[in-house]
Amino acid sequence: MGGLLALLLISPRGLTADEKAVEQERVLQWIDDLSSASFAVRENASEQLFALGHSVLPDLHVALRQSTDAEQRERLEKITTVLAEQSLDLRIQQFLEGDLRQLENWDRMEKWFGDSPRIRELFVDLYRDHPVLIRSLDGNTRDLSQGLQSVSQQISNRGITVARISPRRDLVAMLLPMMQPDYKPETRFDILVLTSLRGIRGDELDEDPAFGQPLRKMVGSWMNQSSLSIREGVLDLALEWDLDNALELAKATLSMRPPPNLLCRCIQAIAKLGSREDAQLLGPFLDSRDEIFRPRYVSNRGGQLQVGDVAAAAIAKLNEVPMTEIGFAVDAADEVVGVSYGELIIPATKQADEPTESPRLEFTDDEKSWMSRLGIPAEDILKMAEKERADRIRLIREFYLENRRRDAQRDEIHAAARELLTEPGEAAKPDA
Repeated sequence: MGGLLALLLISPRGLTADEKAVEQERVLQWIDDLSSASFAVRENASEQLFALGHSVLPDLHVALRQSTDAEQRERLEKITTVLAEQSLDLRIQQFLEGDLRQLENWDRMEKWFGDSPRIRELFVDLYRDHPVLIRSLDGNTRDLSQGLQSVSQQISNRGITVARISPRRDLVAMLLPMMQPDYKPETRFDILVLTSLRGIRGDELDEDPAFGQPLRKMVGSWMNQSSLSIREGVLDLALEWDLDNALELAKATLSMRPPPNLLCRCIQAIAKLGSREDAQLLGPFLDSRDEIFRPRYVSNRGGQLQVGDVAAAAIAKLNEVPMTEIGFAVDAADEVVGVSYGELIIPATKQADEPTESPRLEFTDDEKSWMSRLGIPAEDILKMAEKERADRIRLIREFYLENRRRDAQRDEIHAAARELLTEPGEAAKPDA
């Protein structure tokens, strides 16, 4: 070998900036020579690139993606294939002993997890299990998607169950490409990540500090950019794992006009993790009548639950006021989810001036409108035999009156919650 080639085989850490520039220039020239009109030039370039070994693989992968020359592509494919398979066991041994150049794209792993024997072993496992994914890490958006697809296919072939996958290894494999700048993966990959996360307990990570804390940060970064369609499950996991970014994630999601159930999950997270100042964010939602629970039977004790009800309960909790003090039947504060839906009951308080009406065998327009919203077929009931109709109308009318009482109590609860917002002028307003 010539002096320059010997220089190229020295560890990059021993090269000066000028020497590195010379090295890179020569590699690029040999790659360009692969498309030369001269057979001898092409052969020489191939031999030189083969001699450099696997350390030149990242440059070859980039060139292969960009090449439009058939001869150059054929030679690049041959060189990369041979170099990737060449003495893999020896390269892995040298990598584990400290020669970190031996496995490409190690820097993507090291950025998040640092360098330790445990993390090197994990990267070797990833290198063996998901080679397409590892090669994609220095690629473009298409390459990253192909890498993720290869991981997804392997998981699918094994069966997506907690018992049959390696949750940690597969999880890191999926998260590494998702951490690349400006890359937004498809929702199906977000779903796969969430599935893998459910196979891991948050407290398990604390037992492995070399792996656990970095993974928490990586998961938190993924959550911030996860698809809105799975954000409810993401927030559930963030609360379960006590992730530092759960509160900010809830606030950010709150401003994205989420559907009612997700909106209430954000409110729950803020109720659990927020401060009294954060209660101002919830003020605008006291007016929301969007339902998140509708009773199936007329005997339901709690009635409909609305977004405004959850906001009122959260405001009370953030102000350290018992929910019963603003009118709820019980204090539904919860250590895990902030506000427990199952205990959030608005009592149907009887009004003192409520009129007593004589039995009627017809429904008022207001009653019919209310029944329509609940899906109760008023016309079918009116066609029943007289005694059966009278019994059914009496039962429905009692439930109707109970809901009117509950609505009146709801208005009082929301008004009491609004009074707790001592600085309403600073309350954040949802987007129009």
